[in-house]
Amino acid sequence: MWYIQNTSSLPVFPVNPKSPEIEGIPTIASLSALAHPASTSVSIITPPHVTTSVLKQAVELGVRNVWLQPGSESAEGVQFARDHGLNVIDGGACILVQGQAALQASKGAKM
Repeated sequence: MWYIQNTSSLPVFPVNPKSPEIEGIPTIASLSALAHPASTSVSIITPPHVTTSVLKQAVELGVRNVWLQPGSESAEGVQFARDHGLNVIDGGACILVQGQAALQASKGAKM
């Protein structure tokens, strides 16, 4: 999994209310367990009916940036996020597939 391979350069906090770990990485039960949710970007990999509840929690916690992975999106969820001021990436590439290229591009943009 791309996230796991990049935990040294990109902090990753898997959220899963039903499992204490994913592939050896400890999980947190919900976004509310994040130490600094307002400065955390969230990549959402859930079915659309779950995504909406994750987006609601993100808004409540002050999360500003969300990336809706392919298959997690719905028109209603995207509209909800935008209506509530979230910066939304949707309809694009999957970070699990394009993550390394996106990370490299972001590093190049900072130089």
